[in-house]
Amino acid sequence: MKKKSIGYMRYMGKVKNIFFAIFISIIILISYYVILNGAKCSIYTENFSKNEKNTRNGSFGSFKDISYSKYDNGSFGYSCAKGDLNGDGFEELIVGEPTNTTAGGYVWILIGSPAGLQDSTKRLFDYVSDPAEVSKFGYSIAVGDFNGDSLDDIIVGEPGYSSNKGRVFWYNGSAGTAYINEIYAGTSIGGNGERYGESLAAGDVNGDGFDDAIIGIPGYQGGKGRVEIRFGSSSGLATISSFTIDGTTPNTYLGSSVVVGDFDGNGISDFAIGIPDANSGAGRVRTFLGVFAQNPVENYTLEGTPGDRLGLKMASGDVNGDGKDDLLISMNTTTGNWKSYLYFAPFSTLYFTLQGSINEDFGSALGVFDLDYDGFDDVLIGAPSSNKVYVYAGSDMFSPTNPQTIQGLGMPDSLFGSSIMVGDFNNDTNVDLAIGQPGNNTGNGTVHVYYSPDATQVWAEYSSIFRTYTQTLYAKGRDVEDGSNIVCYIEYKSGSGTWTPAPTPQYDSINQRWFTNVQILSNFDIGNYSIRTRFVDSEGMKSAWLYSNDSFYVANIAPSLSTSGCAPSSIYRGESATIFVNGTDPDTSSLTCQIRCKPISSTTWRYLTVTQPGPYRWTANFQAGLSDTIGQYEFQARLSDGINETGFVQLPFSVMVLNNVPVIDISYTSSSFNNTSVYRNESIIIKIRGNDFENSLNELSCTVRYRLNGTIPWSYLPTTFNTDRFEAVFKPAKTFTLGKYDIRINLTDADYTPQNQSSYLVYPTDIYFYNAITVLNNPPEIGNLPTFSALEDEPISVSLALYESDVEDNSSKLTWAIGNYDYNAILSHTSITGNEKQVTFTPTLHFHGLTKVNLTLTDSDGGNVSTQLDLYWGWINHAPEILDLRKNSDILQRLQTILLTFNGTDFDANDTENILIPQVEYMLEGNTWIAFPGPITYNTQ
Repeated sequence: MKKKSIGYMRYMGKVKNIFFAIFISIIILISYYVILNGAKCSIYTENFSKNEKNTRNGSFGSFKDISYSKYDNGSFGYSCAKGDLNGDGFEELIVGEPTNTTAGGYVWILIGSPAGLQDSTKRLFDYVSDPAEVSKFGYSIAVGDFNGDSLDDIIVGEPGYSSNKGRVFWYNGSAGTAYINEIYAGTSIGGNGERYGESLAAGDVNGDGFDDAIIGIPGYQGGKGRVEIRFGSSSGLATISSFTIDGTTPNTYLGSSVVVGDFDGNGISDFAIGIPDANSGAGRVRTFLGVFAQNPVENYTLEGTPGDRLGLKMASGDVNGDGKDDLLISMNTTTGNWKSYLYFAPFSTLYFTLQGSINEDFGSALGVFDLDYDGFDDVLIGAPSSNKVYVYAGSDMFSPTNPQTIQGLGMPDSLFGSSIMVGDFNNDTNVDLAIGQPGNNTGNGTVHVYYSPDATQVWAEYSSIFRTYTQTLYAKGRDVEDGSNIVCYIEYKSGSGTWTPAPTPQYDSINQRWFTNVQILSNFDIGNYSIRTRFVDSEGMKSAWLYSNDSFYVANIAPSLSTSGCAPSSIYRGESATIFVNGTDPDTSSLTCQIRCKPISSTTWRYLTVTQPGPYRWTANFQAGLSDTIGQYEFQARLSDGINETGFVQLPFSVMVLNNVPVIDISYTSSSFNNTSVYRNESIIIKIRGNDFENSLNELSCTVRYRLNGTIPWSYLPTTFNTDRFEAVFKPAKTFTLGKYDIRINLTDADYTPQNQSSYLVYPTDIYFYNAITVLNNPPEIGNLPTFSALEDEPISVSLALYESDVEDNSSKLTWAIGNYDYNAILSHTSITGNEKQVTFTPTLHFHGLTKVNLTLTDSDGGNVSTQLDLYWGWINHAPEILDLRKNSDILQRLQTILLTFNGTDFDANDTENILIPQVEYMLEGNTWIAFPGPITYNTQ
């Protein structure tokens, strides 16, 4: 059963897919909006105008097309489809002319033949009672084998019939010259305003082997819309609906577009329905999966964004080559700018947005076809208002940028790119491209057909050839439009290898063939070679590859050794040298190499592992073992191509194997002491770790030396072995000169003596660490000083010698210095004297509380340390004093007042005059003191 889907075609698997009319000019869109109709149809034969002309210069080359035009103002080329209607192997091109006012619309059949489409065509047309009514017969077309007779059948939509009721006709294909049955097989009519058949598609959605018709009815029930499915059978399409899908919201127009594809890759046709005015003009596309022997089931819904009108046009094909058909959906935004979305199955994500220039109606026609036979369907998008078709190459790495363009000729309103279809109209297995231009010739319309060239023969001059010889490859091809003015490509490969392009073939006009010379290089594989050819014409249309398997055989010649060498020429045990051998073979690079070695004094050969880094070059890694014999080693090599060989050949070099040098672990060793410092009379442990491929560490001897940087001689430190390392203790004495010291470490293995260095035994390993350790002065130390205390006005004496110490100096070399102190607290201090280094501090008068004195202790090397000495004087309470007493009278009469005035003071800092409590008493001489009753007031004056 032939699989069908809208706007999509594959040739390798003989899969054909149908594409319905996908251009709506602004005038038609406003005037008719998508409605179908039909009346009794008949078949007529009429000659078309056929012209060969250049129609474009652009990225596809200079386009030459065979153009077919009709001169009855009917928008010929508005819609198109293809199919083999009579079973002769040549596909016909079915072209709609829906605006013909004489007949209400035509559908023309351009007949396929070995020479391509014939200009003597058959046409279907609709009789109408009112010639002024444009019922748009042929507005939509789809092709499928609805009755299973292996002949393609046609369904034609007439959405404007009877004031937009619409109807659909279907016609069965017919063997022989009739092409379709003279009487159409059936028709179905919609209700008022339904626009029955505005969109059509065909495919086997129930897997029964008969194609089914999918019919869009966007005006159903006030614009809710409906899609009707009529199942095919041995008697043709069902006379009533088999399955329907209804819209739910008025004026959303479900069924404005339909498309068929295999979205899940199971071989049963699936389909999608466009609802461009859903969700307030955002648009929606609903997808359905075909199910064997059942009705389709809804799968995934794609939602547009506000203003998109997603779902106006759709096409389907496998753009990314994953075995599942993808959806190409166009929309006309509220701003009037068209664009297209490409969704990869299973449609959960919008993968790419494709957009052309403003106001060119980009996406009003869509197609998905494999134009270049690479297994990836390509995306074709019509932009009729700029007379263009954009071509995006299909790929598993699809890119929406830099499309090729096909530029049609004609006035801006000639609408080149309003419909797109591919077919094989001359049965040469190559893709032919048809593009409709319904506005050409003032609305009469034209269809341009671009035929791919055809590769007819490819062969080799010699059926068997040796390497280094030259093979000539030949090809023949033809092109309907360009004749021999086409480009030939020839490629060859060995067995199941990859194809290699041959040099550009030249055309031999005498023998009418192309030829190219291929140098059979020495690295060519031996065996059978296949060749293939293809042709590309001036429009960029390609032929399918034509193959000639096992066309010629490449034979073998014996190899030979050329040059060889080694690097390095001497190695230590445990190290390796690289042995290389170069060879030649005039006819193959598939050689094997053996390399072997032995000590000159031995008779036993050792075979090395050989690798091949490049043609005719081999390398082997000669690894000297830890117990291998020390001395000279010799080498031999042998080349073989599997048929012939050189035998073992002595190589002109040898490798000296030497004893190993012990290795010091610099990182570990350095980390124990390098860039460190130590005080005199303190210790640093220098830890040395290393290895020797032939001896364990404890079998080596280690020496460690030191010196003041840059001076001589070196002094030795004793070393000991501790588990996994050597250790040496560096402890500078009190008399060491301060500064940076170098460290030198030496490891020697058991084989070393000064006398046997020339015998290729190990040399001693010396490692120098300059300025490795800094010897520092030990500063003096001050012990914990207690707080010294006394009562106020009393001196405090401190013996500082009790609190000093120094690792390097005795007390006589240590010096104390008194720094800052509070002069408000301390009046003076004595000099520091005596062995006890005593100092006495005298406080200021009546000072009490805590005060601090800064002290510094310095040794003979200038090292010093500072601290603070805490001194505390306790408080003593002093009685207040009356300074003077005055009275304003010496004699006092009864009832008179006397004023006593007196001043007082207190030496305590915390007692001020306003908190002193005065008491006044009086007595009659010789009697008892009596408290003065009157108030006592404080006067600051």
